[in-house]
Amino acid sequence: MSLSLADVELIATLARMNLTVDDKNLFLGQLSEVINHIETLNELNTDQESPAFEVLPMHNVFREDKPQQPFSQGKALANAPEQDKDHFRVPKIIE
Repeated sequence: MSLSLADVELIATLARMNLTVDDKNLFLGQLSEVINHIETLNELNTDQESPAFEVLPMHNVFREDKPQQPFSQGKALANAPEQDKDHFRVPKIIE
């Protein structure tokens, strides 16, 4: 499959890109190479291959959830921009 300049213009419109004539010609060549490479890959016989849903092994990246001591009230309020006694002071948003 070969691309035409009209195809590149359509793709640029869909991507909301303003391209110059030189850019369109550059992308025409580059996109044609990509499509030719994909067509080459489509010619491979993959009937005996099982689908791979995950390329990398799955593992949990989160730490183990262990109970810890909660912050003290003073430590929790230490970085508050404003305080009112033992509470956070925030702007009123509901009238």
